[in-house]
Amino acid sequence: MELAKNKLEVSLFAREDGLRKFSQIYGTMPNLHLIPFRTQSCPLNSKKQWMQWLNNLPNLDTFQCIVSDNLPEILELRQDAFLSGSFLWHLDLPDIDQEYKAHCEALIAQYRPIHLAADFFVSDELRSRSQIVSLGLIGKVKPDEPKANFREGALLISGGRNTILKAELIAFVKKLILNKEKPNFSKVWVDSNLLPENYPNWMGEATFNEDMYRSLSVALIRPGVGTVTDCLRNRVFILAVAEQENIEMITNTEALEKSHLGVSLQTSILVESTLESILNKAYTVFLTQKKSVYFDGEVQFTDFIQKNLKLK
Repeated sequence: MELAKNKLEVSLFAREDGLRKFSQIYGTMPNLHLIPFRTQSCPLNSKKQWMQWLNNLPNLDTFQCIVSDNLPEILELRQDAFLSGSFLWHLDLPDIDQEYKAHCEALIAQYRPIHLAADFFVSDELRSRSQIVSLGLIGKVKPDEPKANFREGALLISGGRNTILKAELIAFVKKLILNKEKPNFSKVWVDSNLLPENYPNWMGEATFNEDMYRSLSVALIRPGVGTVTDCLRNRVFILAVAEQENIEMITNTEALEKSHLGVSLQTSILVESTLESILNKAYTVFLTQKKSVYFDGEVQFTDFIQKNLKLK
């Protein structure tokens, strides 16, 4: 959107639901073309299936600049393409097709692409392969300080789209309800796919809007880049839960712990008493030792792309 505001013609290829959310949040512009597109990326894909999306693209010669998120095979079509995002699928998925992985590694070694990524989330492994251009996180940090006590704010419970965590988080939500006493939070917001049909008045469906984020003191979440960024913008402490062997999730959790902005939590010990015991110590460390996180990533991204276009 920043590029479009600066009078550039921009084509955004993305899933239909992603484009709907984008337009709801940022609106539309006549020079911003939202194009429904799916890469059909799946951890179990063969190399041929991983590469299939390249055949569905329009002629890329009409574009001065190409940015591809997470998928280095774009280098087959445009060797000058930029990569973006804080991880690459072929590095982070443990069971990915080895032929596809080797092909991606060969492309990156040959072309050494420039890779625009939020510095906070970039792993050492990714730094060793791509030419990283470090960016801040997307958005602007809120001026408010964190809640002085975690009990003054609300709790968010969300596992994103991940099915592995769903059963364990549903079980935890049920435990909270069966306890009958309101937890030590002003409210408990629960992702819609974890929320039972009937729940007490101190619990509600998470809206993921700015008002909800402002109400939070703590978020029990799978630490994907989007939700983590929204939490950090709003100075929310993070309890990170994730499936094992997902390198992206491990890297993101380590970044949170290193900056005293969150801690890792095993879903096997998810009970309210354990949660409170952990927060009594960890939230105090968060208030007193948290490190600064840089934002305005979209502005830095726009500046980089515009400077690159002027050089062509």
